[in-house]
Amino acid sequence: MLHAEETHNSSVTVTRIATDLNQDGTITDEEFVEQVTYTNTHNIYRVINNQAVIVESSATSVTVTPTETRRSTSQTVYNVDSLGRVTGASGTSSDETRTLTADGKTIVRTSNTTNTYIVMMGQAVVASSVTTSNTYSHYEGTNYLSAANVSTSTMTSYNQYDASGMLVGARQEGTTLSWTTNADGTRFPNESRVENTMIILFGQAQVLRSVTMSLSPNASGDSVVLDVTVYQHNNLGQLIGAQGHGWSIQKTENADGTITTSESTTTTKYVIIQGQARATEVRSVSVTLNGGSVTEVVSVTRNSYNKEGQLTGSSTTSTETTVQLPLNATGGGTAAVAGEQRHPPSAPPSLPNSTLGGPPCLPAGKRSATLSSVLAMAELSPLVNGLVGNLFANWASAWCCSSRGKTLSPPAVPGAAKHRHGRA
Repeated sequence: MLHAEETHNSSVTVTRIATDLNQDGTITDEEFVEQVTYTNTHNIYRVINNQAVIVESSATSVTVTPTETRRSTSQTVYNVDSLGRVTGASGTSSDETRTLTADGKTIVRTSNTTNTYIVMMGQAVVASSVTTSNTYSHYEGTNYLSAANVSTSTMTSYNQYDASGMLVGARQEGTTLSWTTNADGTRFPNESRVENTMIILFGQAQVLRSVTMSLSPNASGDSVVLDVTVYQHNNLGQLIGAQGHGWSIQKTENADGTITTSESTTTTKYVIIQGQARATEVRSVSVTLNGGSVTEVVSVTRNSYNKEGQLTGSSTTSTETTVQLPLNATGGGTAAVAGEQRHPPSAPPSLPNSTLGGPPCLPAGKRSATLSSVLAMAELSPLVNGLVGNLFANWASAWCCSSRGKTLSPPAVPGAAKHRHGRA
């Protein structure tokens, strides 16, 4: 009697990806990129009541483009009862991507995912997943921790289904800790929180809007950045456009004890290359208050890419205007600048409240310096405060509480570091 059986399948898929680089509405042969994917699948079955029931499924794949190689593995184990019905499942996956930049450097991204399943209509579907990933760029030899830029992140995804087991909703939230090494060898961390609003297209969850808040403490002050990116998809679920808006505030303590405060707004335009949004134009307006003067800087950065999505050129132009503030009537302080407009007249739609938030853990007047800097951004920027509702203050309070007393350090080198490669 047959008790178990296995199947093995291999395939090679060649895909030509079109990118309208010059955005003229016409795609030429030079704008196509070839992508080759090699896939192997292995399934194990048990025969129950003369029926083959899958109990384990695994897959490996390698995807190659002229500038990128991606290796992925996944495994799902199913629990079945004596009647052959699925009663549960567990699954894991891992991924490593190596991207070659136009200047010959390498960026390595590794990730590991654990899936939690529920059974609906006899099928195991993913209820939630947790992905931990690391990114290393511009490193020497095989020592990933010598990379100029190192980041580690954890992203949790939650799925919702209707009574028939169809995916009807999803959301994502996570944190990232990144390190940038300066020329003098010093390192300062950047910690960020992200929350993604999803849309379901053809049974797949796609990011509709992403909100990120970042904190960057350094030796002389703190900076806080809020970024909102909105994505557009066509009726096939393909990404066809994106736009970004950002707000930031930076408070720096000078050597004489005075404080310099800078606020800025940023607008980003994107082009879609190989399904990825690449920034083509970043326009920022910053206003800096330093003693008795206000300085406004308007800068525009324009980027160009090849059909593989590699950055091939970048240029920045900027203008700077400084105004000396008059003394007020009492002989101290400064008067407001007539006609000054510190914030743009319009903003993206209001955002829902965050699920990451929580009540402040510090009473008013006893908040940390970092939390004060975060909340100052909302106080100085009513537009930003109104845009995100309670999201901003909740994140700030919960975040500073959870981070207090912790020692931040770069992530450990993952197993992918065992691969040999030369100068990156």
